[in-house]
Amino acid sequence: MSCLLGFLILAVPQGEATRLVDLSPASAGVAGPTPPNNAAHTGRPLPDRLDLMPNVGPEELPPVTTWRAWLSLVLIGLSAALMIWLAARLLLRPRPARVPSPDEEALAALRLLSKRAIGTEADACEVSDRLSEILRTYLQRRFGVHARESTTAELLQMLARLSALQETQRTSIAEMLRIFDLAKFAGMPPSPDQCGRLLVGVQELVEATSADFNRSRRPVS
Repeated sequence: MSCLLGFLILAVPQGEATRLVDLSPASAGVAGPTPPNNAAHTGRPLPDRLDLMPNVGPEELPPVTTWRAWLSLVLIGLSAALMIWLAARLLLRPRPARVPSPDEEALAALRLLSKRAIGTEADACEVSDRLSEILRTYLQRRFGVHARESTTAELLQMLARLSALQETQRTSIAEMLRIFDLAKFAGMPPSPDQCGRLLVGVQELVEATSADFNRSRRPVS
């Protein structure tokens, strides 16, 4: 604007230029046109542009649940159930019963048999058969021979080869087996007094051979 005004001053005569300068709006003190202001007409401030937007909170997204999340929950539940089942099975599992030793088994059976009353020959035969069974079972478990399935002659041959038995013990076993065979095969049961002596004889044999067995298993110092 100043360049244009200067050009006009140079182009017109000196007097006219002075008059043009004096007639400019700035020199006359007249304010130029101003842009319209709505606030001047309404008397209220213009609202901010942000105030025109609705005031809403942050949008909440629905939870995302996929099949992998469900599968993880199912696997965790199954694992927990399996662990609980295994723990309960271990806690509630019955402990295996202790197997008695050969002498413990034989002595317990002899104590039970000693309470048996012998009033008839049938009772004597039953006691004799039971004593024979106790003796043969003990010999089989204690020395590892097939005493229960063998005849008396076969059993005595196997016992003769055992160094753990003394000669007096072999003789006692042979005598008791002979009496048991008479009651079983010949129908000649022992008397009540003889049954008592046989019971004591089997008990003494078990205790003697069991003590020898325990001493042989002790470590040498």
